[in-house]
Amino acid sequence: MEAFRQMRSMKKSLLVILLLASCISAPCFSDSISLSTSINGISGGEYAFGLGMFPLGTNFDFYKYFTIFPTLRNKAYFQTNLNFSFTGSSFGGYDFYTGRPQWAEKTQIADNYSGKFFKPTAFWNIFLEQGFGTNPLDEGSSLIDLRIGFNSYYTMALEPLDLSRGLTSTPTFVDADGNLLDRFSSEIPAYPWLQGSRRSLNNYMYTTLYLNMDVEDVKNTYEGLYGYVGIEYGPKWFANDMFTKYPTSDFIRLHGYFEQNMILYEWKQDNGWNWNSMYVGHSNSASYIWGDIVPENKITTDRLRGMVSDRLWLTLTGPQFIAGDCYTYFTISLNNNLYWGGVANETDDKTRAVELKSSINMNFHLLLFGFINFDYSCGYNFIRGIWAQHPAWTQNAGISFYVSL
Repeated sequence: MEAFRQMRSMKKSLLVILLLASCISAPCFSDSISLSTSINGISGGEYAFGLGMFPLGTNFDFYKYFTIFPTLRNKAYFQTNLNFSFTGSSFGGYDFYTGRPQWAEKTQIADNYSGKFFKPTAFWNIFLEQGFGTNPLDEGSSLIDLRIGFNSYYTMALEPLDLSRGLTSTPTFVDADGNLLDRFSSEIPAYPWLQGSRRSLNNYMYTTLYLNMDVEDVKNTYEGLYGYVGIEYGPKWFANDMFTKYPTSDFIRLHGYFEQNMILYEWKQDNGWNWNSMYVGHSNSASYIWGDIVPENKITTDRLRGMVSDRLWLTLTGPQFIAGDCYTYFTISLNNNLYWGGVANETDDKTRAVELKSSINMNFHLLLFGFINFDYSCGYNFIRGIWAQHPAWTQNAGISFYVSL
């Protein structure tokens, strides 16, 4: 009887998801759909999986413009994204059953340990957006956009890949003979995406309101104001217990962003392309998340529920050459992030903390024919938050390819 009730509950949840997706996507099938597909990142992947030759992160975008309200000059915009990736992740620093962090305890939690795992991930995002009014700085865009959407995030937690190389790493979920290790056969509130089968499906609905009072005067050089506010809602009844008898998501998240840009100078070529330009930008963002079960992809640094950020940057864009989509730019930024509040997935919700993280970052970007993107970034983290850590340098490089049909 219990299994029958669970099956009925699952069917109802699936029906809600299908109805929501149908309502959002139905208008787009009145005509053909444009296709935009990108492959982002060619890398060796976790433990050199892929041998450096295969794309380990791929994103497919489908989009369509069409008219909903004939009296409005703004067309509606439909888009759906399909994404998958193969990466690695880890856990540790929080007690499995209480969610209590080590940094909140005077002594190290005895019943806690860290582990690394292989993490295949995929998500589906679908939304419908309608614009209203006219951007005073860009007559081709709307002043306000309203977006309604649905997001489904699927992830798996598997043994590290190098276990197949003669047990060169320590087993995470099972021992060397394949027997399940302690904890992973029962509910573990601090890590809801690791309990049960370690397959987690997290669904949420969202709506976002955008304000557009900015313009790209020349390539990658902006002027004006831009911002948005939004809400995300992922209750446990929204098919968030599909792969385990324990729900893996139950949250509400509010978030907002506001950005201001000012052009310092610009030098145009005779054909209107950019020779050299510079602009300064500043942004603030904030978010807060409520709920007893916060999924992995919505947890902030050190799991604190609230976040505010402040960013100031200067961008220098070089000349467009050969084609309009061949150019470089360099950005230097000062970033400050303040986290506060309770600890997500802590069962008694007693721990409170405030932490600050600050860094200086630099980024160099090269775009060739809209097809190849090369990025190199480095940074100096001089305030590193709640853990006792010295300042440190970081760097990263990546290449991505974009294909449009």
